[in-house]
Amino acid sequence: IIIASTSAVYRMACMTSVQRRNIVVLGKTGSGKSTVANRILGKEVFKAKRSLDSVTKEPRQEEAELIVGDVQYKFNLIDTVGLFAPSDSRTNEEIVREAKTFFRSHNIKELNIILFVFKDGRFTDEEKRAFDDIIRHFKKNEIWNISALVVTCCENVDEQERKAMKEDLEKNTRTKGFCEVMHKGIFPVGFPPLQIQSQAIYANLVERDTETLRELIRRSDRQLLRDDILTDSVWEYLQRKCNIL
Repeated sequence: IIIASTSAVYRMACMTSVQRRNIVVLGKTGSGKSTVANRILGKEVFKAKRSLDSVTKEPRQEEAELIVGDVQYKFNLIDTVGLFAPSDSRTNEEIVREAKTFFRSHNIKELNIILFVFKDGRFTDEEKRAFDDIIRHFKKNEIWNISALVVTCCENVDEQERKAMKEDLEKNTRTKGFCEVMHKGIFPVGFPPLQIQSQAIYANLVERDTETLRELIRRSDRQLLRDDILTDSVWEYLQRKCNIL
């Protein structure tokens, strides 16, 4: 125990920097948001299942530490409630407003990256509406600089097909405008159900896709102030001012 503790102290002393990353995951119910969040953190902290109903009932944040070389990264990840959940009586507008309230009440003042998650390349009317409902609450000129698109359920899609998928998303008139504003890029990933992730056919793929997302986050060192990218309705503004007063 003493040796391990000493080693840990020595390792921390050798760190040249500690860098924090605030990450937000957004998307429609069943898109795989919570699975993406769990893979990034390296632990199963958010409930996740492939379902049309949302298992995330309110925004939550979890933290994880990652050491790469002589840098210690602290990931603070916020998993939000999925939009269009059949059993949820809240509107998309109400769900996004709750997320904004969560940012403020938990003193999350800066954001490094926003991951928009949707399922295996099919950009449906619901995806478009979910996207529109989300961005209505952000200042568009700012949010795009820290936004990336994560396309899930690509575990059976090889590299050539993934490349073709990205090209199609970028050219298709239905998705072109959406992809153009994802300044951090488009990332197809494959995270199959937990019970089969350890199978040899998937294990390497899962690790590779996980590292791709973690590297994206590590490189996202620019922070935007929360209040510089969130917009307020008149009612939200008055409510916030009253709370302050």
